[in-house]
Amino acid sequence: MGSDDGSHIAGVIPFRKNVYLADILQDALIRGKERFGFRTTLLDESGVLPFPDEYFDIVFCSSLIEHVTVDKKDLARFRSQAEFSAAAEPRQQRLASEIRRVGKRYFVQTPNKYFPIESHTWLPVLIVFLPRILQIKTIRHYPLDILICFL
Repeated sequence: MGSDDGSHIAGVIPFRKNVYLADILQDALIRGKERFGFRTTLLDESGVLPFPDEYFDIVFCSSLIEHVTVDKKDLARFRSQAEFSAAAEPRQQRLASEIRRVGKRYFVQTPNKYFPIESHTWLPVLIVFLPRILQIKTIRHYPLDILICFL
C-alpha cells in the first residue's frame, strides 16, 4: 500500500505473480503494472480497502500511514500540531484497522521523526520542532505531494 510504481518492492522480492500494488495515484499503478507486471488496485481516500477479510498473506506499508491525515484542502487550516494530529488520528486508526482486517499479517513502517534529515522534505530535522504555522510557511515552495505528506 502506498506503493507508487512498486520499484521498492520489486527490488526486494523476486516473484511478482501474486503481488498487488495499491495506491491513490493511478499513473503510478499503471507504471508498476507495465514495468514489473504487478496487479494493481486504485484506492480512494476513504480508508476502506476493497478486499475481503484476510485476503492477503501479508500487507506491507512503507512510509504510508503518515500521509493519511486530513482532507487535503484543509491542510493549512490547522494552526497547531495537536489540533492537526487529533484530526488525522481517526483516519490513521481506520486505515490501521483495515490493514489488520485484510491481511493475515502486516508490516507498517513509518519514518523516524527524529532522524537528522526529515525524510519527505530533505530539510534538517529541526523543522519538526517548529510551530506548525512556521512549518507550513517554510515548505510552501515544495510540491503539493511533499506538503501533504509532511503535514
